[in-house]
Amino acid sequence: MGDEEEERPSGSGGYRYNKPEERQLLERQKKVIWTWLKKVGRNLISEGVNLTKVSLPVELFESKSFLERVCDSWSYLDLLERAADSPDPVERMRCLIAFAVSGLSLQVNPNKPFNPILGETYQGEYGNGMRVFCEQVSHHPPVSCWEVVDPKERFRFTGTGHITATTRANSVRACQKGDSSVLFYSDGAVVSWNLPGLILKNVMFGERVLKYSGEMMFRDDKNGLECLVKVDPSEEKSMFSRMLSSKKKASITGALDEVFGEIKNEAGEVLDRCEGSWLSHLDWGLVKGEGERYWTRNRSSCVYPRPQTGSLDSDCSLRIDLRALRRAEVNPEDADLYSKCILEAQENKVKLEEIQRADAKLRKKGLAAIGE
Repeated sequence: MGDEEEERPSGSGGYRYNKPEERQLLERQKKVIWTWLKKVGRNLISEGVNLTKVSLPVELFESKSFLERVCDSWSYLDLLERAADSPDPVERMRCLIAFAVSGLSLQVNPNKPFNPILGETYQGEYGNGMRVFCEQVSHHPPVSCWEVVDPKERFRFTGTGHITATTRANSVRACQKGDSSVLFYSDGAVVSWNLPGLILKNVMFGERVLKYSGEMMFRDDKNGLECLVKVDPSEEKSMFSRMLSSKKKASITGALDEVFGEIKNEAGEVLDRCEGSWLSHLDWGLVKGEGERYWTRNRSSCVYPRPQTGSLDSDCSLRIDLRALRRAEVNPEDADLYSKCILEAQENKVKLEEIQRADAKLRKKGLAAIGE
């Protein structure tokens, strides 16, 4: 099934930003953060600050809205199609778990996506004709909804995402709350799941590391199946227990970045078992001792949706701050033009944030007037 260590793009113990271009970007980010903190006050790096309510410098962002960025998690789309083509509920579950786990490895971009504005939308289309629709349906808390439509009418993929992010001294903890679900038209079964949390370590000092940890629960109520997938159990151990344990253990004993799960039926019988790493691979078939690799990072093909022409006026591609930042990204060597575009992006970002705050006050006032 291959050498797992060779397949890991950035070593063990989380995703490490070791590529030269990543290191250069992170150094630039740290300078931006320090300059920003001098202006707004260092209390923002204290415990528990909600980063979804803080206006950050535009240099820390990529020219994407979260509505577009969330689609990156679905880029190993062949696994979703493989699930849709299988008549076996257990095989469907295997493929969907591989699909969900593979998406974790695709959310390591150190640049932050823009927070969507209430009512903002995104429409995209994959090369195979699948279409994706996303919309921001709540401002505080920030909630996004999505739907992926299959032209062959095999399935309907929907979900909601509520992002939480708080500071922890030299780190940031984040989680995308909410469930994703796939309805399979062949038998009406719905498989739903949630995502684990993540921690971004050494934001200001030290080597930047991104780690996922927690549990992902997959359920298929119609067929009586469930699978609790544990992601990086080693991260959940106390410091004392980690000192007592060996450096690296096999299977469910807490190996770094490990993913482990068992598909069970209503009687609690284990039908299959998976093992792997969210950084590199996932294997199934371990109950029978005949492991099959369902996903391998960088050896499986990724596909991304293209923005649709004729999208709504609310489409994120039309945001004035995103468009200004995009111009800066394509002209990094022209210092004057780059600085001009960054300034324009920052001013437009602040302008849109002020409009959104004013709209929120009007909504609150309107609800109070009708007694809600």
